[in-house]
Amino acid sequence: MDWLSTSHKEEIFKELVDLGFDRPGWILDQAEPCMDPQDPLVKANIFFDPCQPGNQDVGLYLVIKERDREHWYVEQLHLSVQLETQRAEEGVVVLNRKFTVDQGPLPKFDEVLREVDTLVAVEQFKEQCFLQYNLEKELTELGFTNYPDLLRSRTKEADFTIFHTSELFEAKELHKEIAVRFQLVVTPPEKNLPAVLWMIRGSLHSDPAEPFGLRCQAERAFYKFNDRLPHKAVMVQELMQMAKIQKDPYEEVRRRFRIDQSKLDNNSDFNHKQGRLRL
Repeated sequence: MDWLSTSHKEEIFKELVDLGFDRPGWILDQAEPCMDPQDPLVKANIFFDPCQPGNQDVGLYLVIKERDREHWYVEQLHLSVQLETQRAEEGVVVLNRKFTVDQGPLPKFDEVLREVDTLVAVEQFKEQCFLQYNLEKELTELGFTNYPDLLRSRTKEADFTIFHTSELFEAKELHKEIAVRFQLVVTPPEKNLPAVLWMIRGSLHSDPAEPFGLRCQAERAFYKFNDRLPHKAVMVQELMQMAKIQKDPYEEVRRRFRIDQSKLDNNSDFNHKQGRLRL
């Protein structure tokens, strides 16, 4: 490592110690010179396994940059976690996190390990739900992209599992947004049989808290036709078309008896003048 001076080696070693790495000398031995055409301040990189040698499931990548000629420092920390999965044709999923000094102090080594545990736990939850329900591909094709949130929303109704989600859509004829709620009715997996998305219940309504204006509501159940459910956009369009748009029955009464603020202001000004003149 003739390219790495003793002073630079000591600086990086001290920084690795401050970051809480338990093998700073071994980590420093993995350093290699690096040139980045887009950033001439990049001087070296270090790739290593923070757990056990030879285990490629978790990897850390450090970028060493030059602040000035006399000082080198760790500018970036990249975390990579690779896990087996049945949700991808490749059979693996790679999770990445990037930390830079521009975002704040780099995480300590124990914080990195906790981040690994969090990433793995979330991914294992997704994998478990996928194996249990195996509906992510179908729901994504139908326009429901928030699959993890849907799984967390599940409730039981009789012998069915219900996923719940609500979204806002613009209703141009009303000049406002309408809340559309979907309930996805799923037969739960049992006896090695996969779960089946059987029906979707859709409903929409305008905000009932609005004192004036138009209100609308509609409800409908959507079933599979030729083993296919309609896309979410189609369901929203059909709900919009069948919505009963009606005026608030009390709007005219409110309009007729609404107090004119300008008259109140004039009367207030007049009363103020009367008080000053002691009339």
